[in-house]
Amino acid sequence: MSNFDLERDHSAEQALAGQIGGSRAWLVRCFQGVDSTMNAARTLICEVPRGAAGLLLAKTQHAGRGRQGRSWEQPHSGLYATFIFPVTQVASHFPSFSLVVALTVAEVLQQFGCNVLLKWPNDLHSSSAKKLGGILLEFCREGDRNTLLVGIGLNLSGAPAAVPNAGSLREECGVELSALSVASALCPALYNSLDMFLQEGFSAFRAKWLSYSYPLGEQHAVHVGQDLVRGVYRGITQAGMLELEVNGAIREFASAEIV
Repeated sequence: MSNFDLERDHSAEQALAGQIGGSRAWLVRCFQGVDSTMNAARTLICEVPRGAAGLLLAKTQHAGRGRQGRSWEQPHSGLYATFIFPVTQVASHFPSFSLVVALTVAEVLQQFGCNVLLKWPNDLHSSSAKKLGGILLEFCREGDRNTLLVGIGLNLSGAPAAVPNAGSLREECGVELSALSVASALCPALYNSLDMFLQEGFSAFRAKWLSYSYPLGEQHAVHVGQDLVRGVYRGITQAGMLELEVNGAIREFASAEIV
């Protein structure tokens, strides 16, 4: 942790420690700036006590990552967080958990008065289709420990100019949220969602996820590798795969990019 120690925000850590609810123990680290919260979180894995979870929060990140190796452009003010969950399962258990994380974020934001839409698999949009944030999951093994890293980026009060069609929660929902308040609400919510996911799988979340998604029956186009497939959005499967009706037949996509 030596390369981050000088930028620790101890006052934010103390504030979060007093705000996080639930029965779980949390290791909390807040920094003025990091390269990527996902990278920084990896250095914390061994510090998280067994049976507890970790949260790494940064005011700025200089090399944030998104899905499929993309960079995450930082707006003026946002939530840059990675949640650290020690788990006993292996990586193959968790692909659909990214949809659960997006749903959990949407439910927490609704508590703050922000109604958002979910774009498969895990983007958060405003009602006017502006991108408000995204999710990144990574699984790693350190020694005998399996760890799930959940990265969440949200545009709180500004949108990155270089990202087309981006918006912020302040602009789209008319609310001013702090990173600390959102992060403290997400901690117990994500832990509860993970517990339920490990017990019941994605199917337990499917109906609620669909209630936050774009309307069924809309025309969608998805990139699958180099191909562009057009069809009618019919929902998601019990395993979280995208369902499109293409030429009268339902096709399922485990990995694709909606455009």
